[in-house]
Amino acid sequence: MSSAAEGEEQYATTDAESILDVCLAQFGAPRLLRWHYRSQHHSLIDFSNRLFYRNSLVIFPSPYGQSTRLGIRATYLPDAIYEDQTNCARRSA
Repeated sequence: MSSAAEGEEQYATTDAESILDVCLAQFGAPRLLRWHYRSQHHSLIDFSNRLFYRNSLVIFPSPYGQSTRLGIRATYLPDAIYEDQTNCARRSA
């Protein structure tokens, strides 16, 4: 058997449902982060910390106080259209 054919066999797919299953089999159990410091405000990582890390992620407090400029907020736009990666108010005809 040629070395090219041997290399192809090494990476042959299995009955895995996704590439993530293949990686799990190849590399073992995933490792979680222990701490996070890169967000401008700690509220930006709060969702991931609660749902994926079960509040075990150490988050450094933001040097900024609560502000409407930082963080995530939702604004309902009942007649919005999605254009250029933004939900804009529908224009009048």
